[in-house]
Amino acid sequence: MAMALFVVLQLAVSLLAAAAAFARAARAASKAGRIAWIALGTVPFFLSNALVAWSGIALRFEHGLGNAPWGAGVVLFVAYVLGVVWIGARSRAAAWSALPLLFAFVASVAVEASVLWNLQLQGRLRASALALEAGRIAYRESPGAVLAHENAAPVYEQVSSVLEPEEGPSVSDWFGPSPSEDLVDTSDPALLAAVASWGPALESARAATRLPHCQFASPGAEEIVPPPRVVPILHVARGFALEARVRASKGDVRGGLEDVRAIFAIAHQLLDAPVFLAVAMASAMRDLAVDTLARVLASERVTAEDLAAFEFDAPPLSGGYVERGLRLEQAFGLGMVGLFAHEGGAAPSDLGMFTEPVSVLYTALMLEDDVRGYRELMDEFEKLASLPVAELARQLERNPQERRTAVRARGLLATLLVPNVEDKLMTFHRADAHVRLARIAVQAARARATSGSWPKSAAELGVTDGVIVVEGDGTFLLLRDTTPGFTPAPELRVPPMGTR
Repeated sequence: MAMALFVVLQLAVSLLAAAAAFARAARAASKAGRIAWIALGTVPFFLSNALVAWSGIALRFEHGLGNAPWGAGVVLFVAYVLGVVWIGARSRAAAWSALPLLFAFVASVAVEASVLWNLQLQGRLRASALALEAGRIAYRESPGAVLAHENAAPVYEQVSSVLEPEEGPSVSDWFGPSPSEDLVDTSDPALLAAVASWGPALESARAATRLPHCQFASPGAEEIVPPPRVVPILHVARGFALEARVRASKGDVRGGLEDVRAIFAIAHQLLDAPVFLAVAMASAMRDLAVDTLARVLASERVTAEDLAAFEFDAPPLSGGYVERGLRLEQAFGLGMVGLFAHEGGAAPSDLGMFTEPVSVLYTALMLEDDVRGYRELMDEFEKLASLPVAELARQLERNPQERRTAVRARGLLATLLVPNVEDKLMTFHRADAHVRLARIAVQAARARATSGSWPKSAAELGVTDGVIVVEGDGTFLLLRDTTPGFTPAPELRVPPMGTR
């Protein structure tokens, strides 16, 4: 409705300007004067209407924005061109008076400006309401105030500075750019010396893993919920992973398992922040913990007593935690709209000299559709997050280009603000599968501690669900989750005993 009203008013303004210009040109003394008056009344509106049509077409067909008003822009431009042609033809035969047409033009400009101003004001009020809604969502989902003595984040930041100093050995020295690249040699003197020097810092971090919260910052004016900081947590988790492998190589299996527990605990603490990034980080931390556990279990000195004392907390990420994170992602988007409105308009980005006019048109004409498309898309993602892995895989059979097109079709807000959710949903299911395999690996390690060799089949472990495959020749363990939907199947491999 607003777009149709804009087209009618803009068309009226443009054609009245053209009519006034042709009427005045008819009384010009020279041909150059006639051309000048006609150009003055038609060229600016020709260019502006052409820009509206071109922008709509480009946004719709080049960038794929499904709610781009390309149809309205084309109608406006074509109707304007036809109207100008008609006016030019009629003006030769009709003796139009320029002054009444000029007054009508000025009045139509005033009406259009008033309508756009009211529509923009309505849009800004709507955007402010969205910001309040975002605040309510964040308040409902956030853990609330965290007491200083219950917060592990300051400890992790201090420990991170020890593990990754400006000079000297750092945890990053033993981790390649690819997670599958293993640079650790537990007999390396440099690694042994570094781990020994990090001992006190890791001990304080280990105590912090038993605290109930990990919050790195307090919410600010532009920060609805404080996200976790990636770098300090990654450094601490890697420090524990290196220490676990060194301990296990020296026969301190229980100490190595305690380090593994600490990594799982950090991953669990991250979930205290109800944001999508926290779930993604927790997934990465769990994968590191599972890989480290597999290497600790390869030690020749694993005993049933060591395993009996080992426990880790790793509830499923898929489902509740992901759905909560997506709700906060939606709140972030709504809050950004409110922030734009607070600063004078809801323009989604800085467009230089065009920011103000684009802000007016976007807020007045496109904001409501954009918000609707953004909500629908985030709601769809939340429904996908609740699906089991097999059904999720069927829903995600589209190729990446089709997925990006589907996001852009929901509008500018969805294109700018929606994270790469679909691929992450399957990543979280894989992380949950790795945790399930880790629990089975601990069960298999107990059997090995008793019999002296790894189980060679699921039947030996009493696993009867049909999707867990156990392979090996007794010297190593390979677990695979063959749940339909996983491509490839998640695996956990415990290398032969004594592997570094």
